[in-house]
Amino acid sequence: PAPLSLRAKLPLLMLGYAALSALGSLLYTGNSEVAYFWPANALVVAVLVRSALREWPLLLAAVVPAEAGVDLYNGLPLLTGLGLGVADALESGIAASLLRRPLARHSSELESLGNLFRFIAVCAFAPAVSAIAGVLVLVHSGMAENYWTAGRLWWLGDALGLLVTTPPLLALVSGRYKLITKFRPALAVEWFAMLLGVALASLVAFGTFRQMPALHSLVFPLLVWAALRFGVDGAAWALLEVVGIAVWCDMRGHGAFVPPGSGAAAHALAVQAFLSMAAIATLILATVLAERHWAMQRFRRLVEATPNGIVMVDAADRLTFANARAQSMFGYAREELVGQQVGILIPPASRSAYETMRSEFLGNPVEAPIGTGRDLVLQRKDGSLISVEIGVKPVRTQDGPMVLAALLDVSERKQAEERLRAAYLEKEVLLKEVYHRVKNNLQIVSALISLQSRHVSEKSAREALARGEARIHSMALVHEQWYRSDNLSTLDIGGYLSTLVGYLRTQFNEPLRIHVECDSIHLGMDQAIPCGLIVTELVTNASRHAFVDGRRGEVVVSLRRDVDAALILEVRDNGVGLPEGIENIQQNSLGWVLVNSLAKQIGATVTVLRENGTAVQLRCVENTNLDRQAA
Repeated sequence: PAPLSLRAKLPLLMLGYAALSALGSLLYTGNSEVAYFWPANALVVAVLVRSALREWPLLLAAVVPAEAGVDLYNGLPLLTGLGLGVADALESGIAASLLRRPLARHSSELESLGNLFRFIAVCAFAPAVSAIAGVLVLVHSGMAENYWTAGRLWWLGDALGLLVTTPPLLALVSGRYKLITKFRPALAVEWFAMLLGVALASLVAFGTFRQMPALHSLVFPLLVWAALRFGVDGAAWALLEVVGIAVWCDMRGHGAFVPPGSGAAAHALAVQAFLSMAAIATLILATVLAERHWAMQRFRRLVEATPNGIVMVDAADRLTFANARAQSMFGYAREELVGQQVGILIPPASRSAYETMRSEFLGNPVEAPIGTGRDLVLQRKDGSLISVEIGVKPVRTQDGPMVLAALLDVSERKQAEERLRAAYLEKEVLLKEVYHRVKNNLQIVSALISLQSRHVSEKSAREALARGEARIHSMALVHEQWYRSDNLSTLDIGGYLSTLVGYLRTQFNEPLRIHVECDSIHLGMDQAIPCGLIVTELVTNASRHAFVDGRRGEVVVSLRRDVDAALILEVRDNGVGLPEGIENIQQNSLGWVLVNSLAKQIGATVTVLRENGTAVQLRCVENTNLDRQAA
């Protein structure tokens, strides 16, 4: 409801307070002017808690004339009425100031144990302060003889009034006055039955059965019923009913709290103490149940709102729970899933995989989150299939061990993976076709050079054409190796160099031993072709210049990794070595120029060693430029 303006609140508060004050005046304890039960201050507290702080002074000031008017009507002096009004305003202000912040933070004021215990403490403290001031007024005016007795009665009466009356009044002020409208018809019938049962039990407990004091405990099962089924609000209304009937019966000399020979004040104190303890116990029970209810509701909302499907399966392979996401994934309503065998979700093609997965889990029931390889194709209600990833966790319940399964719909991801796989295979076929055609074209060029060299009589020209043919063949061989490989990103350089050296050996007239020593290293095309050309140049150069005058020997081609993780490409021979006086061999021929240029291309440095023949070593310091070793 829309909040009332201060102009509307003031007269309504004064009228409501006057009515409740008049009701409290009817509940005086026999020969004392202190009431059994004082509900008027609870109304002021409820209004203050829901009002702005700037309105509090006027609202509290309105209590004083309202109380004075009622007391004046009842025959009390005006000054006494004003003093009692000030005491009641003091109590209401203290209670509201201590309760305003915690109650304002909670949607249903007392459905929190922290708030409830604070409320109980305030209900004990604020009336104690009020009792000190109010009983002083009564004693000074001659209306109370025993300060201690009157003080206890005031304190317990006001504390009971705050304890029992504040919760339903807070519900009224907060707009929860239509409690019954939110009930289903069956629950509404139960509500009225509960109120009727509380009334009957209270009449029996506090009525005419003096000889059976234990009958007052009859109200507790009914209060537990109210707390269990209707929460804090329902328990508060039931308590208000019990307190009203108990006080009414005791004032007429009935009930278990009127032993023969006792005074009226003793009767009242006994009633007040019993009802206060009953109210505290009932409100604590209702709050504990409400907190548990809200915790379960939060957990259920969390489970229902999760983007993954969640199902619970018992030992008999029956579904005992399915959240909203699981229902939407499979197209079933909750009542269509719960109680059914899991088999309604398993298509024939997946039953073997499901049985295997289930057997493995039962054999070793440990938690397995989503993403650990539990993929399965399941079936919707309309017969369509859905791919899911499954995470499982064993749980123990009061119904025995169960399996909690989280289902992630990966149908779109699987379809995307299939499209990517198909596209990759298509690209792989096209790329292999490109390699094949490039290799064929290079072989055609090599064959043309070979044919041309047969018609050239000059030896130097034939040698130049032969070396060009070898270079082209080394490049064609790279494409051929890639065409035959299953891995189109890197090439096994050891196999490539062995094949290349085998080809080069056939191009030499003199018998020459050539060995390849290569670690398991893979290179990309940008590195493999320069390495092949470098090896071709160096091996060809060694065969021409290292073994003269019929000298025999060997050439070793090696590719390895040194201790610094750098790659070393080396071509070493045991021939005659380089002539003395040649310092800058890179400038002496086209072959050396090519070696130097290709070394720079792959980020390598060239070193020439002249011991026991000649060794040309290329060292690549940055591994990323040369090394693409396969995982």
